[in-house]
Amino acid sequence: MKVVKGRVVDGLGEGGWYVKLYSSIIEKTLGITPYPGTLNVELVDPPRLDFKELNYVEIKPPKQGLGGLLAVKALIKDIPVYIVKPVVTRHPPSIIEVISAHHLRKKLGLKTGDLIEIILL
Repeated sequence: MKVVKGRVVDGLGEGGWYVKLYSSIIEKTLGITPYPGTLNVELVDPPRLDFKELNYVEIKPPKQGLGGLLAVKALIKDIPVYIVKPVVTRHPPSIIEVISAHHLRKKLGLKTGDLIEIILL
């Protein structure tokens, strides 16, 4: 079990659109109905994740011309989540995106700048 620490940051405003687009394949692959948005976290410790060293699931793109995702099962305060890494992204390596069945900012009372711990499973 590995724990990573990061700070909640604002995203690009595109996560909801992509989560909706990938929703059915996420449901089939991961077994969750994702909330249409992502929680963006800037990693502090470690400053980046090497997905090659993690137990990830590959999510195929829902249609041609889109990139796939890598997903790692995790927990934030006992809430099941997945860290997702788009194969194609505009985020720097220090930013991760987290999906869940819940609106994580609301469920956990998070705001921009909050420090959180994520337990990788």
